[in-house]
Amino acid sequence: MEDLKGALGRFGGEATEALQAAAQEIRRTEDWLQERLAHWRNEVQRRHEQVRQAQAALARCQASGYYDREGRYRVRRIPEKMPERIYCESKQRYYNHHTLRHVVVMEVYYRRRRTLRMIAYDQFPEHVEILTIHPITRRQVQDRLITGRWTHEKTGSEL
Repeated sequence: MEDLKGALGRFGGEATEALQAAAQEIRRTEDWLQERLAHWRNEVQRRHEQVRQAQAALARCQASGYYDREGRYRVRRIPEKMPERIYCESKQRYYNHHTLRHVVVMEVYYRRRRTLRMIAYDQFPEHVEILTIHPITRRQVQDRLITGRWTHEKTGSEL
């Protein structure tokens, strides 16, 4: 019986130590979780503020009616008048049935070589808005015509 009492005493001491260690680990985990909660709440607040600022900037930009397309042309080193020249001079006019936009294609001299460029644009009764300009290959043009994605547009002289 004495052995049993001794074993139970040792077990009780070891169990108490294990429970105290577990309780301490639980407190550390709770502290860490509280710290993480505060961190992510702060992150959510910061991101909401960034979204608010971006929305305000977008609203200001839209209200101004100004779109910095020329700035994008500068970054891409596209001569300022090239898109307008392609639009005015191109004889290859298409309609893109996939994007529902007008397209013109023309070979131009760009960065010391001749290259085929396309512009996509929207046509309004009072103006034309050029949306983008980028290189295209003759094969890409042919593929888009063959698949029916693009169709030839009639020009004013063909009507």
